[in-house]
Amino acid sequence: MSESHTVSKQFTGKHMLLIVLGFFGAIIIANAILAYFALGSWTGLVVKNSYVASQNFNKRLERAERQQRLGITSTLKYHDGILKLTLQHKEGTPFSGLNAKIKIGRTIHENADSTIILKEETTGIYGANSVLAPGLWQAEVLAKGRQNVTYRQTFRLLVKEPKSK
Repeated sequence: MSESHTVSKQFTGKHMLLIVLGFFGAIIIANAILAYFALGSWTGLVVKNSYVASQNFNKRLERAERQQRLGITSTLKYHDGILKLTLQHKEGTPFSGLNAKIKIGRTIHENADSTIILKEETTGIYGANSVLAPGLWQAEVLAKGRQNVTYRQTFRLLVKEPKSK
């Protein structure tokens, strides 16, 4: 007659520790990956205090409607350390005689924020020298002129790495 021996494995504290560490380790790794991608893709804070911004919403809406009725169009370009803003009437004629400035900064932090005053170089074309590091920038244009003309527009600029020669 042969005896059969069955070996039963016991669930020990070691097993429980490994399960708990594996479970929480997977959660921590997943959270770290998600946090890394969230910080790298965040486009920035729109307003510091949403309640205060909401109180001025109707005024901003009225200004936007007035600007739309004026029909001003604009382009903003950056090349070789020079920012160029072109402003035109809806008929395509240059819009001149404005005091223009740009509030420019990174989209994800406020460390590089600055204000650049533009000078009218030729009729309807405003420019300034500015050194921008490669990457994504947000530029808010504000141009004011006679007869209560105000133009505001926000642009995103992608500054590319300079080509090595």
